Parts: sequence; C-alpha cells; structure tokens
Amino acid sequence: MPPAFQYAALGFSHLLMNENDKAISILEKGLRVQPDHTASLIYLTAAYSLAGPQEDARKTAVEFLKLNPKFSVETYVKNYRDPAVQERLIGALRKAGLK
Repeated sequence: MPPAFQYAALGFSHLLMNENDKAISILEKGLRVQPDHTASLIYLTAAYSLAGPQEDARKTAVEFLKLNPKFSVETYVKNYRDPAVQERLIGALRKAGLK
C-alpha cells in the first residue's frame, strides 16, 4: 500500500477538481493506512463538507482538532496562493465547524 501522504496528495487533487466523492474515497483509504495523518484528515473534512454529509465533515473535523487543537482556518489557507482555492477551503472548513 502507498503511504498516507500519497493518498492525501491524490485526494487533494480530486478535491481541487471538484470531484469530492472521488476525493473522499481516496482520502478514506489513506486514513486506513495512517489514521492520524493530518493532511488526509483536513482534506477529508473539506471534501465531506463540499459533498454534503455535514455530520461526517464535523466528525472528521473533531478528529483533526484532537491532533491540531490550535488550528486556524485563516492561517491554514495562506498556504494556497489561488484566492479561489482559499475561499473554497475557508467555506468548506468553516461549514464543518473549524475556525
């Protein structure tokens, strides 16, 4: 099995292409390899939020926050230069309950 970071990268690529269901499937596989992989958790939170199952998005956000209690959406999205990606992630992550 590939390492979790490879699933995270592929899953995030699908998330960026608005293929949320495909992103979810891939990211869930990565979390079976490494359940505490933070990139997979944050991307999965966004994918769930964008796909619609808010209960799943909130549960995943809680798991992510256990590993990153000082997480800030505003600080996180600064890693992305494209304003459209930033706005999409801000909306998805806040909808899932992250601040």
